[in-house]
Amino acid sequence: MAGSLDGSYDIGGQSDDSYLFEKLRVEPIYDAFRCPLTKQVMRDPVALENGRTFEREAIEKWFRECRESGRKPICPLTLSELRSMELNPSVGLRNTIEEWNARNEAAQLDMAHKSLSLGSQETETDILQALKFVQHLCQKKGVQQACNP
Repeated sequence: MAGSLDGSYDIGGQSDDSYLFEKLRVEPIYDAFRCPLTKQVMRDPVALENGRTFEREAIEKWFRECRESGRKPICPLTLSELRSMELNPSVGLRNTIEEWNARNEAAQLDMAHKSLSLGSQETETDILQALKFVQHLCQKKGVQQACNP
């Protein structure tokens, strides 16, 4: 697979906590959910004319770098020239990822609840981790609600 023209594809990145909570997934993460450029779970997957799917921001950055370097647009996976830079939303994949995220968040929240329950035999580290997850989830939901009133 080809990398970014400038070697970097951090399109907003993830906080350390966000990355940690992603690793605590209850359901396995499917390769199809990850953008081949960012290696992160996609939020806005789009498909190219050749059927390859990417995170919208990442592929837009790729196309911008192609344009700025005077090259014709190519697929970063196949390196084949593309006739169009049209991005087709992958609604089915996005919905599947959102459902997967919701199931994992519910399971993680249940695990945090059990860790925080009276009589729990969890260690202090486990309890702090559970509190951090609940805080992370609240912040994430707060941002989503602010962006989608």
